[in-house]
Amino acid sequence: MNKIKYHTAIPNLNGNESKYLQDCIEKGFVSTAGDYIPKFEKEIAKISGSKQSVALNSGTSALHMALIASKVENDDLVFCPSMTFIASANAIKYCHADPVFIDIETDTFCICPLAIENYISQECSFRKNVLIHIKTGRKLKAILVVSFLGNSAKFEQLKMICDKYNLKLIIDAAASIGLSPRSKPIVDFGDFITYSFNGNKTITCGGGGAIVSHDDLSIDYVRHLSSTARLGTEYIHDNVGYNYRITNIEAAVGLAQIERLQDFLTKKKFYYDFYQKNLRQLTMIPFDRELGSVHWFSAFIWTEQSKSTNEVISYLNQIGCDTRPLWTPVTESAPYKDALKGPLENTYRLFNKIVILPSSTTLKLEDLESITKQLNSFLSHD
Repeated sequence: MNKIKYHTAIPNLNGNESKYLQDCIEKGFVSTAGDYIPKFEKEIAKISGSKQSVALNSGTSALHMALIASKVENDDLVFCPSMTFIASANAIKYCHADPVFIDIETDTFCICPLAIENYISQECSFRKNVLIHIKTGRKLKAILVVSFLGNSAKFEQLKMICDKYNLKLIIDAAASIGLSPRSKPIVDFGDFITYSFNGNKTITCGGGGAIVSHDDLSIDYVRHLSSTARLGTEYIHDNVGYNYRITNIEAAVGLAQIERLQDFLTKKKFYYDFYQKNLRQLTMIPFDRELGSVHWFSAFIWTEQSKSTNEVISYLNQIGCDTRPLWTPVTESAPYKDALKGPLENTYRLFNKIVILPSSTTLKLEDLESITKQLNSFLSHD
């Protein structure tokens, strides 16, 4: 296999990262205290349209905190897509609750509001302002919607379902920092929005995550609970807390990254548009243009019968593209094989046909031209 030349997602660290890290080292604030943490949190809140945010050590921790703040408890149920990274479902399990897996739409690849409504009408009962799963008697507490590859879901429809059935709407925007559905702040659409800043995300802290909300009391509670529920400076704790704090070093990197967020988003959109224009034989993963997308990854759907998806991926790897298939449905993983679920027709029909294209913000125009030229040559011999 040729050496990788065109990466799917590697950090772009050519800003103030080194400067801010050196500042942390010189001042000695390298752990969970320091000036960069509140500065980073302020910028996350500003981008999201909220008053405040809490930066944490991972996107999974942020999801866990959002579920706790939504009062998801032992034996509860939460609607969730199967077309997602397993962390989305695992966070539900951390609360001793269980996911109910729902199919995706084919125009956004996000959880389908109609499929949720159908599941509720067939499997649930709404009484005394509580949605109950009839066969098990368990309460449904929330919808966890994943922003697929940076796409907006039908957030307004999902919020209407939540209002109708007294559910919380949690937006797993792990890879969607900067997303503004209908050009509005994302925080206006959900009760809680969570981000990840893993190394493959549009901006990274090396690790890290964050949670935002219009509910200031809940954000204060998350800040307290994620800091071991410690009271004041004494070692007195009023709850079973979590050590989910981000470090000053991570926040320093994150602050340098967020300074260049708009440039990164512009590049991501350019890549998607370039691929769509120049790979005309392929169908790109769609998104609702009115709702918007931040194009975390550009990807296409392989529908030809003459070659398998794995053959296409193998060819792309041979020409130096860091290319891979997408996640296997969560319902195929051992912990979730027997989980509650609705029909997952779209999920299972599409998951193994998705091919990720190089999308790192370090790519240059000549890189895109080389990738599309070689891929088109491959397709022309199909």
